[in-house]
Amino acid sequence: MRRRIRTVSDDPTRMLRGLLAMPPVAHAGVARQSLIAGALGRRPPDQIATLLVALERGAALALVLLLAHWTIEGPLYPWWRGVLSQPAVAQIAAQPPPAAPAAVASVPLPSRAAPPAPAEFVAPRRRDVAPRPVAHTSAPERLVVPAIGLDTPVGEMRIVDGAWQVLDDIAGYLHGTGRPGEPGTMALAGHAGVRGAVFRDLGAITIGDEILVDADGWRYTYRVTEIFSVLPTHVEVLAPRAEPTLVLLTCTDWDTRRLVVAARLAAAVPIGR
Repeated sequence: MRRRIRTVSDDPTRMLRGLLAMPPVAHAGVARQSLIAGALGRRPPDQIATLLVALERGAALALVLLLAHWTIEGPLYPWWRGVLSQPAVAQIAAQPPPAAPAAVASVPLPSRAAPPAPAEFVAPRRRDVAPRPVAHTSAPERLVVPAIGLDTPVGEMRIVDGAWQVLDDIAGYLHGTGRPGEPGTMALAGHAGVRGAVFRDLGAITIGDEILVDADGWRYTYRVTEIFSVLPTHVEVLAPRAEPTLVLLTCTDWDTRRLVVAARLAAAVPIGR
């Protein structure tokens, strides 16, 4: 009688031990191939299995990079910009406030029917200053918000391919909106989280804060009256108002909404007086 020689595959115990001794990657590969085989109805060729594994790893890497980009451009970038700009903000905040706006902060802008204003208040429409036509009023040149330490030049923004081209490092005047000191709505916009983040602290403004705008040798003082947010499609916030109004705009809520700060004209004086 011939003696039967048992192979490794004939010994269930040794087969089980061999499977347990396989590294985790091999188990994962076997499981993945089993899932693929179940989906296709047959065991795929090695090339297809390798390609699917590569695609899986590529998708995982892309997800990690997307999450990193979202984190950097979202909460991390404004925080880091704030850390870098603290000395500059502190220097701006330490500067003495302009003398002219302080002298007229509590004096309302007179209406056309009102009697002549006191001597200490100087406005563009006093009797000794000829009224300037709206068409000759210059665009804003400088924006100052003492409450948040903001002092920035103002450039001009235009619509390109159906979208406003927001300036990177300074505030932007929306071309075609109202002019400083004139009836209507003057709109200024800026970034809050990327490329300069000039309006990153706009959310810290409170009702009653002063906003100063320089233009054509005049300083216009606005006082905040409204703070709210809207969807990007709600462009009615730019609609002209009967009174001289300033609107500051920036992105908020991960660029899904727009923060709107509305202010009403309170005073105007020539710069240097």
